[in-house]
Amino acid sequence: MIMEQKQSNESLVRERDFYRSKFEGMENKIKLLSSDCAYLKKDNDSLRDRLKEVNKQAFIKNKRNFRR
Repeated sequence: MIMEQKQSNESLVRERDFYRSKFEGMENKIKLLSSDCAYLKKDNDSLRDRLKEVNKQAFIKNKRNFRR
């Protein structure tokens, strides 16, 4: 009976450690994805600003040519 209980405890400890390592791995992945997301948002904002500026310059250039 003591042997069965010891095996049961070892099994529970192994299972707990398995899920703990899975959880830590997922936390690390979440941190990585969060930093990737922040980088992509920043990059998206800069590209949006550049596109607005290019569109504005193209509009001004075409507006001048249209008046002539």
